[in-house]
Amino acid sequence: MINSKCLRVASACRLLCCCVVTGVVSVLCATTSLAYGVNLPARRVIFKHAYKGYDCPENRLSHTEYMQMSGRAGRAGIDTVGEAVLIE
Repeated sequence: MINSKCLRVASACRLLCCCVVTGVVSVLCATTSLAYGVNLPARRVIFKHAYKGYDCPENRLSHTEYMQMSGRAGRAGIDTVGEAVLIE
């Protein structure tokens, strides 16, 4: 049995995806948690810093986490390149 909260989250995610794909939403700002759950291509991925939450060494993004999130850069069939920018 699927609970109603899961259905609401799934519906919101589908709505967000439709808005981005159709151009209604052109910029999406996300936390690391949301970035994992959103399966959308992007021309450019910008990281404010390389930390999850607070700027302390134990919260630094791992190589795998960085690659997962920056891998969204470059839209297949649309862009020849994608950009990942780290501002620190």
